[in-house]
Amino acid sequence: MNRVCYLIFVCCFFSVSYGQQSLDDSISMHVTEQNKPLIDTSIYDNWASATLAKISSCGRYCCYTIEVGNSKIHTLILQAISERWKIQSTLKGWYSFTDNGTQVVWVNSNDSLCICALGRDEMFYVPNVLSFSLSDNYITYQLTTDPDRYIVRNLATRKIDDNLSMSRWFMSIGNSKMLILKQTESGEQTLWLFSGRGNRSILWRGKGVRMPIQDNEHHQIVFTTDSTGSDLWYFKYGMSKVDHFRISLENGARLSGSGYFSKDGKQVFVDVLECDSVGYQPGQPIVNIWNYTDNELLSQQQKRPIVNNYITILNIPMRRLWRLTEKRDWVYLPRSNDTVVLIRHQEIVVPGDEVGWNVKGKYSWFLTSVNDGSRVRLTNLDKENEVMPEISPTGKFVLYLSKSDRQYYVYQTNTHEVRCISRGPDEDWMKDINKGSYGRSIVGWETDDRAVLVCGQRDIWRIDPLAKVAPVNLTNGYGQKHNIVFFPGLEQYSHRPIRRDELLILSAFNLETKYNGFYKVLSDGKADPDSLTMGPYIYNVTDNPTIPQGANYSPIKARDAEVYIVRRMSAGDSPNFFSTTDFKSFSEISYVHPERGFNWYTSELHSWMSFDKRKIQGILYKPENFDSTKRYPVIFYYYEKKSDALNAYIVPRALDGGCAINIPYYASNGYLVFCPDIYYEVGNPMQGAYDAVISAAEYVANFPYVDRRKIGAQGCSWGAIQTNFLVTHSNIFAAACSASGIGNWISSYGSINGSGGSMQGMYERGQMRMGRTPWEIQTAYIRSSAIFSADKLTTPLLLMHTASDDICSFYNIIEFFTSLRRLGKHSWMLVYGGNHSLWGRDEDDFSVRMKEFFDYYLKGKKLPGWMVETKTRY
Repeated sequence: MNRVCYLIFVCCFFSVSYGQQSLDDSISMHVTEQNKPLIDTSIYDNWASATLAKISSCGRYCCYTIEVGNSKIHTLILQAISERWKIQSTLKGWYSFTDNGTQVVWVNSNDSLCICALGRDEMFYVPNVLSFSLSDNYITYQLTTDPDRYIVRNLATRKIDDNLSMSRWFMSIGNSKMLILKQTESGEQTLWLFSGRGNRSILWRGKGVRMPIQDNEHHQIVFTTDSTGSDLWYFKYGMSKVDHFRISLENGARLSGSGYFSKDGKQVFVDVLECDSVGYQPGQPIVNIWNYTDNELLSQQQKRPIVNNYITILNIPMRRLWRLTEKRDWVYLPRSNDTVVLIRHQEIVVPGDEVGWNVKGKYSWFLTSVNDGSRVRLTNLDKENEVMPEISPTGKFVLYLSKSDRQYYVYQTNTHEVRCISRGPDEDWMKDINKGSYGRSIVGWETDDRAVLVCGQRDIWRIDPLAKVAPVNLTNGYGQKHNIVFFPGLEQYSHRPIRRDELLILSAFNLETKYNGFYKVLSDGKADPDSLTMGPYIYNVTDNPTIPQGANYSPIKARDAEVYIVRRMSAGDSPNFFSTTDFKSFSEISYVHPERGFNWYTSELHSWMSFDKRKIQGILYKPENFDSTKRYPVIFYYYEKKSDALNAYIVPRALDGGCAINIPYYASNGYLVFCPDIYYEVGNPMQGAYDAVISAAEYVANFPYVDRRKIGAQGCSWGAIQTNFLVTHSNIFAAACSASGIGNWISSYGSINGSGGSMQGMYERGQMRMGRTPWEIQTAYIRSSAIFSADKLTTPLLLMHTASDDICSFYNIIEFFTSLRRLGKHSWMLVYGGNHSLWGRDEDDFSVRMKEFFDYYLKGKKLPGWMVETKTRY
């Protein structure tokens, strides 16, 4: 018997507190501005953050965790949203509310399973628990002392209903019942139906059960056995036994054991694995033949998996199996009705950036009936080639944005008609980074595909797929008038039908002020949206690539109540959770503010005129203890656009992105950091970098608190490529660091990346923005390559690279460095293992050396020894 303890209060495993005074309060250190310590390398592993928030179904209770550095043990905070109840515990792994939302379950740092009744001062725990899973009114868990044994406990009574030895447990099938797979030491497996209180019956015996395909909504399951690779077993609650389907597959093919049920539960989409034949015969010469007619480079072919997959459909009522896809097919399913699917086919698979010119990889599009397998080819989509369409939730329409005339079209699946549906409004439907529109696309669909909601450059539109009603601007042109980008504010809009009379919550981002918040609007488009809250924060700036990864957070809604949890951050306040019912007033849930214990940073938005007469924005970061009577060194850090991240909270760490300076670290230690936006012209991108960065440097150099003789530059990856260009085309910088970049665009264009693919697409159609080939615009490639201006370098330059870089070739930067060495230019190169970015000790080492490099040139500190003597670190 397991020792089970019932606690009214907390013993050694928990601490209980009431109100807001708890561990999270102590995360904010109460020190005066005068005695705040500077950020140094010792604090990275001890930085706290609030994460993993959840809300109960009734909306009365919430949980979140406090994570410190990379520790696997976290602090779990459980609390009432509007009442005086709060509990704190350690957490190992994950936690979950029960289905009825009355309890929460987790495993603490002492391997005790903890069950807490929400709102009550009682705990229930079971010692020595390895892991757990919830299923309706039951919890199933493994013991650390016997991992092969599973205990099933009734959550309502807290009593053990069964004690099982098994390999894994499957799934809940409703009414407090579970399917459980048991396994003996000999490998024999038994599928049981567990009904609670020890009631169980055997449904199947055998061996080799693979991952089951589950349908929780219809309480059914399909699984395969790998003894033959062609057996399917099916069970639905109410059946007396498991049905067997013998599948006939082509030679070399086998069932993978993965797939999914159709929405109505009548059919199963089953993945089939198919192995390619191997052409090499023993004894033959080993020779690699590269042929200009190859659909892929040989280097790509050698890295491609030898196993392909296709999809078959099992019609359960008809007991019929048929093949849905062929090789090189991609399937797109409607959200609510998958009786018809959209299929993209390629005769030969080619890399995405070759689709534009490699005719063998041209896309073909088909609509296929799931019921009878009939196919209709969408020839109008074939002409678009690179367009990625969307099939409507009920399968009535295929919607796509035509690149040829920049308008939305639909294909009506029952009539085969094609029509343009977006003409009329003065709106640009295409994404345009220079206009601040990034992820502008489909918001969602109204009930029964009655209308589709689509983003314009700023506003949201409702468009009739039948084109009988003119497009309606749901936000009434407010976004365009006020330079505010609107997005759907709740993630649920993309997963369910939107009602015509529904009050929509929108996220909003002001491109001028960088304020973020929420609006509400009726979907009739007759009035301006109503501002709920806007401020110098980041809640959720949807699909904006300039916002740091992890900064966005979609609101979480209680299942059965209009109560939400949002996360809010600013440059001066770490991300914390708040509850709201109206998106106007917010109650703080978490209070984790480690930044308040250190000399932090502030952020300012600046605007100036670039050399190309464009108004540009940028961010100036200052130390919290900034003194306007002093003169500071400044480091320019850039990538593409940065100003939208004005209110982002940056976590102190050795490096950002594995090769960039960490702004809190530098600002805390007496540097200013300036991040300008950059706008690029296709065919001449480095001129855009020059116009923006150098004009920004001249602008900042005039500030009375800036030491114009101590201006530095640092770039990582694409930013490093720009750094190499800037320091060979200007002399404004006193020092510069370029990490994981390249110096020769021509040799890079002809190289291959880590996946064996050509780099050509990156230059012609990707981030390098050349638009054409070197033989078409040879001068432009030479002009952008730093190596051809290496003799112009006057700035001391620190290069960093990884020896196995799959993106920016190590040998390319060697070309640049050896050229600088040949010219006698002041330059150093740090080479580490790894791939493009640094982690762990290498990350720490480069961070320290880069800081020493800048400290020497920008602060006049001692010359580091490694810059004098050549050393190899083993």
